[in-house]
Amino acid sequence: MIPYYMAAMDRHALGEHLQPLAASAFMLANDCYKSNVVIVYEPECVALACVQMAWEGLQYERGVEQQQRLLELIELDSSKEAVDAVKAAMRRLYDNVEALDASELKNLHRRLELQREKQNKTATT
Repeated sequence: MIPYYMAAMDRHALGEHLQPLAASAFMLANDCYKSNVVIVYEPECVALACVQMAWEGLQYERGVEQQQRLLELIELDSSKEAVDAVKAAMRRLYDNVEALDASELKNLHRRLELQREKQNKTATT
């Protein structure tokens, strides 16, 4: 769905911002699978929320017409409330990640390393 919404926006007006916008939107879409939004909301809602969050994250100011086009797509394909709910769920997901302090991240990293070492030992035997 993301390529559909990206195609609906004017590529010439976005210029050099098109590639970073698309990459950010796909990264956000990938992160959606770490939450329940992919099973609670329709794919159109998730895709639109990802494109809109990518837009907001890049703080692209020149494309007012493109932002308006994106809002029109939200109204056509989905409800604004559903898109906003997906965005809120994603922000909570990122807030939880940011809430981990350095020691928790080190412990998590170490546990993952130990798990990976264990899997490698099992695979070689």
